Amino acid sequence: MAYKYLILLSFTSIYMKLQAQEAFFKESHAHKRLWRKVFKHKREAYNPYLEKKASKKPSAQLQHANHANDAKMKRKDRRRMRRAKRHLH
Repeated sequence: MAYKYLILLSFTSIYMKLQAQEAFFKESHAHKRLWRKVFKHKREAYNPYLEKKASKKPSAQLQHANHANDAKMKRKDRRRMRRAKRHLH
């Protein structure tokens, strides 16, 4: 008689675990994504140069920042030269 309760108890615990897991996956797509992210088997180091877009690479972003800074300096120099010309006369 005791083994019947033991079997019943084990089946109910397994059933409860399966129900909880099913509810977890039915809850939202975000949880599914999280589940996939957490249990990824690919454990490689992050390499930013593997990005598809060239504009996302660190060297491209640095180059863009340098170009913007150079353009700003050129504008300042031109303004300074124009003002210097005015004061010469």
